[in-house]
Amino acid sequence: MRHSSIFRASFFFLCVITLAACGGGGKLPYRIDNGKIEDAFDITLTEKKITLKQNEMFSLPEKGLQGSQKSWSWNAKDTEIQYAELKKNKYPAYDITITKKGNKMYFGKILFFNLSSDDKNIALSRPYYQLKIDPRFFEAGKDGKIACVNDAPRPTGKKASNKALKPTWIIWMSDSPF
Repeated sequence: MRHSSIFRASFFFLCVITLAACGGGGKLPYRIDNGKIEDAFDITLTEKKITLKQNEMFSLPEKGLQGSQKSWSWNAKDTEIQYAELKKNKYPAYDITITKKGNKMYFGKILFFNLSSDDKNIALSRPYYQLKIDPRFFEAGKDGKIACVNDAPRPTGKKASNKALKPTWIIWMSDSPF
């Protein structure tokens, strides 16, 4: 009997140590390192002098880019509040120019995110950043206004309705530099 209780206690202790080593039950970052622009535009990261072209796969590490490890406060619906959050918390955002086919140029910032291991299923179903911008966001970014576009895959599973959307990237853009 005594041997059995020692074994159970040891097994329980091992489980607790394993959970603690895993970051408290699923908070380790899950990296998405690849991306692809799937629309009729190119993005130039001005500081890095890198151009991401339509339908060309790219890798963040190969381009010297990184995804944010910080979580994003996604409650704010207002574009200006979101942009203030970006500046306040010093996320690793990159200055960009977006050249839409037809030579119209937009200016802005792009921010890539790593997902937590809780979101691994989302990341596995989409192993790369899919950069798409609906034409209405180009319209919204005209006349000096700032448009905010993102990709936040919908969580799946039993508790999906309770989960907040977590973006894999966010772009702020305008036809005027800001």
